[in-house]
Parts: sequence; structure tokens; C-alpha cells
Amino acid sequence: MSDSSRIEIARELHDGIAQELVAMGYRIDLLMGSAPVESIDLLPLRLHIMTLTQRVRDEVFGLRSYRDFSDELDQMLRDLHAKYLITVKSEVSLNPYQSALLSDIAHELIRNIEIHAGASRIDISLTRDSELLHFQIRDDGRGGRYDSDERYGLRGIAERAHLLQGEFSISHENGTLACVSFPITPSLS
Repeated sequence: MSDSSRIEIARELHDGIAQELVAMGYRIDLLMGSAPVESIDLLPLRLHIMTLTQRVRDEVFGLRSYRDFSDELDQMLRDLHAKYLITVKSEVSLNPYQSALLSDIAHELIRNIEIHAGASRIDISLTRDSELLHFQIRDDGRGGRYDSDERYGLRGIAERAHLLQGEFSISHENGTLACVSFPITPSLS
């Protein structure tokens, strides 16, 4: 997606949905101020409108302030260099859509390493072959996969990989190796 397309979408979100949500919130405020307290409880609806408005504003901000994946990764790792030996190999540029999804994937994987792995080393790479991009994070921690109905991190990574038209895999041998492979150019189907 080009910069001009992202800005156009951000403008449409701001001038359309965001403004409608704000107006709806004001109407609810007026109703809450004029209706008898016991007749209707509009506070939960008002709070929901406020949450939706903030989510739209966050999306607008994200669309208008695209940062390259490498910049996002540097930001994520900034405070971790004192705790881990970190190597990063990145030889690929991503489009904004790929960058946003891969940033979310990297954030979740790095968070999992911090919380669960007990690692001292993190190796990250983003490489390509003739058809695919390969993102890998390896740590030297205790490994282990923690699937349950209440843990959605790995499921979210797999869903984001699917949005990239790719696959997510994880293995545990001498730590953990998480891989996301996806097409360089997504198909239009």
C-alpha cells in the first residue's frame, strides 16, 4: 500500500467513522443529561463509544505514522541489549502491510522470550529466497509451548502469518525457533 493510499484511508476514517462516533457520543451525553436516571442506563453504551473512538484514532495514527520494520524492531530491542546477547540479520524491505503484521508478530515472540524462556541469547533474521520471505527468532532458553484455551499469543501469530498468506512454525530444540514464511509478493486471490 502506498503512502498516499494509507493517508487517504486515514483521512476517510478520521473524517467519516471517527466523526460519527464522536457525534453519537455527544447525543448520548445529551440523552443522559435529560433522561430520568432510572429510565435508561446509557453509561455502558457511552463507554463503548469512547473505546471505539479511541480505536479508530489509533488506526488513523498508525496509518499516518508508518515506520519501517527494521525501525520497529530496533525500538523493541532497545532496552533488551543489557539483558540478552542479540543478533539481527535483516536483508529485506517490507511493504507497510507486511511491516505492520511482522512487527506485531515480533513483539509477541519477543514478549514470550522475556516472560517464559529464561534465555540469554536472541537471534533474529529476515531473509528471502526466490519466492518467500523468512522471519525467524531463535532463543537459547528452556523452550516449551504453552497452548491452552486462555493463551492466544501463538494463535494470534499464526493468524497474522495467515494474513500474510504464509505459515507459522515453532520448534523446541536447544531453545525455541519460531519461523514465519510468507510470499514476497502476495497473490491477489
